[in-house]
Amino acid sequence: MYLVSESRKKLESTFRLKYKMCNVTHDIYSDNPTNHEINVKEAAVLRCISTENNFFHLADTYAALNLPSLSNHKYFSVSTHIAEVIRNTAWECMKKADQEETRLAKDVKDVDHQEAPFITVIADGVWCRRSYKDNYNTSLRSCKYFN
Repeated sequence: MYLVSESRKKLESTFRLKYKMCNVTHDIYSDNPTNHEINVKEAAVLRCISTENNFFHLADTYAALNLPSLSNHKYFSVSTHIAEVIRNTAWECMKKADQEETRLAKDVKDVDHQEAPFITVIADGVWCRRSYKDNYNTSLRSCKYFN
């Protein structure tokens, strides 16, 4: 088989191959079009978000590699989608953690007179200790949680 053509669309390529014996062509994709988990654009934007970079960092990286990059508009669109996925995933994880903590508190009878469990909640999503000239400390606080 041999390469007939390559078509690029931003970060995705399609390679058209042709078999020598039977002249049948076959397309191979650099990003699986049937994969609904994450595509190459989303992975690139997620990398920027998780490393606290932005569109310009991504564009510079791809320019250095001589690869086509996303447009600013497409980057914003994908990052909005990724942010929504992150927010929904975090919310689901918090709900599961709440259910587990509630179950554990009830198992050890750590509840008030109305059977509301006493659980520890950290809701700011930051590291337990950090300092930016103010010695900020997210200490654990016990609180009542009413379902």
